[in-house]
Amino acid sequence: MKLKSLKVAVVVALGASALTGCMGQMATTGMVSKFNLEAVDNRNARAGLFMLLSPVYGIAGAADLFIVNAIEFWTGENPISKGPAVVDTPTKNYIKVNDS
Repeated sequence: MKLKSLKVAVVVALGASALTGCMGQMATTGMVSKFNLEAVDNRNARAGLFMLLSPVYGIAGAADLFIVNAIEFWTGENPISKGPAVVDTPTKNYIKVNDS
């Protein structure tokens, strides 16, 4: 019975994280991409390296989505890039919610 409770807790935690973490800088994925571009100066080799690194891109994207972007959302700063949260960027909006 405790294993089932642990599974439910993990699913709820990941779900809550995903609801707040979907919008962010994707800084971890950007680091992988930067490495890919700096590793070699040939476009064909970069494309080949991208294919080899595709599992790493997947892991980095998942880490961004569920962990790093959620931290960015809740703290207002991305822990990888140290930049401000994307969701706080002032823009011209179609739907106004705030009075200010």
